[in-house]
Amino acid sequence: MEGYHAGGCQCGRVRYRISNMMDNGHACHCRMCQKASGSLVMFWVSCPVSNLTWTRNMPEVFSSSDIAERSFCRDCGTTLTFRRIGRPHVSISIASLDKPQDVPLKFVWGVEARTDHFDMLDTVPSHKSDMDFITTEQAVLTSHQHPDHET
Repeated sequence: MEGYHAGGCQCGRVRYRISNMMDNGHACHCRMCQKASGSLVMFWVSCPVSNLTWTRNMPEVFSSSDIAERSFCRDCGTTLTFRRIGRPHVSISIASLDKPQDVPLKFVWGVEARTDHFDMLDTVPSHKSDMDFITTEQAVLTSHQHPDHET
């Protein structure tokens, strides 16, 4: 996955650029990723640490264990990276990329903590994101989310 890829947090306070991402896009269901993200699954892709450049502000870092650290935006809480301390690669949250659709998945990790919710996805009703706003008297929504590109 050669070339440059950009991304950042939800509010836009933290932005980054990475080059030469690895071809290892993956989903992780491990309990630590679940707790760190507030989601039942995280999606990651890696790059050499030297290929990650913070272009707008540095994220906060939390040592989630004795061997790993995670970065996030202090203002909006967006999970940005996971890194095993001392290793030459850093995992980037695919969701924080401006174009997450550009990263194909190669494997799934942490399946011991995968919940049954994923088996139910095709059996429960699905709705578009804007359905809730349509039913609340056509409320005007002002998004405070940073656009998926540099401004």
